[in-house]
Amino acid sequence: MPGEPKEGRQIFLKPPIIEDDGLKGRNYREVKGMPYVRREYIAGAPQPRVARFSQGGLVENYGYLLTLKSKDRAQIRHNALESARVAANKILEPLGEPNYHLRVVSYPHVVLRENKMVATAGADRLSEGMRRAFGKPVGLAARVENGSTILEVRVRDTDLPKGRAALEAARIKLPVRTIIGTASREEERKAAPKVKIEVKEKVSVAKPEPTVTEAPVAAPAPVTAPAPVAVAAPAPVEAAAPAELPSAAEQLTAETPAAAPIEAPKAKAKPRARAMKKAAAAKPRARAKEKPKAEAKAQEASPEIKVEGKAAEDEKSATAPRSRAKPRGKPKAKARKPSDQK
Repeated sequence: MPGEPKEGRQIFLKPPIIEDDGLKGRNYREVKGMPYVRREYIAGAPQPRVARFSQGGLVENYGYLLTLKSKDRAQIRHNALESARVAANKILEPLGEPNYHLRVVSYPHVVLRENKMVATAGADRLSEGMRRAFGKPVGLAARVENGSTILEVRVRDTDLPKGRAALEAARIKLPVRTIIGTASREEERKAAPKVKIEVKEKVSVAKPEPTVTEAPVAAPAPVTAPAPVAVAAPAPVEAAAPAELPSAAEQLTAETPAAAPIEAPKAKAKPRARAMKKAAAAKPRARAKEKPKAEAKAQEASPEIKVEGKAAEDEKSATAPRSRAKPRGKPKAKARKPSDQK
């Protein structure tokens, strides 16, 4: 019939759209610009929602390797990867963990951003804000190319239908066109790139043995006896005269150091005006003291000459110093003679 698909042709169903709180998944599906992946410069980057990237047991003697590959270049969000893993594991889980191995190959590296609008309850309009704003991190996504592997399933030979059914359930959860590939263990080994490891053989080189040549040994020289040495007789030693010991007084004078001269204390400097006044007052006193001494010396030299009379008294009164002190109190009244009384 014309409506039926031809044999060998695969039918790709459009996956259902799953709405989220913010922007829808189809807004992030297209690959645009450089990937935003530098988390050290991104504040508040979320963690991936994929719970386990490897599940089941590591089957050693598995029979088949099933892969789910992408046919488009697109971005798959981390919640879509987690949904596909849960759907596939739900079918493989009854086999038992040692009998299968499920692995999520694509890792969500790209950080998705959104410029959230302000919408409050009862508001009649939205505040759209700035156009083409940078936005804040809201999720993660994995970039896949055409032929990139998204999921891998390893099962035994008897469990091949279960493995295909698991990938069929997982492909519905993804937003890209996919294809299921099947490869046996031997085919996988053949398809794996062969790595040649060259091992260099160690070549042992024989080291030449060192040759030792013995030098000729010279004959020892004849030993001759040493000639006798004449030893001179020692000169006679004369006895030295005993030295005279110093007396006790000399020892004391030699031991005690000479006393340093004692300097008189210096008088304190006085003001100039005060010193001049004292010098002026001391001059007449010094003259008065010197004159009696000179007269006494003259009398001793010539005792016959005597100064008598009123002239000597006048000279004494002239040379005597005048006192500046005033008499204290009132002068005493002179006593009257009885001849003066009436």
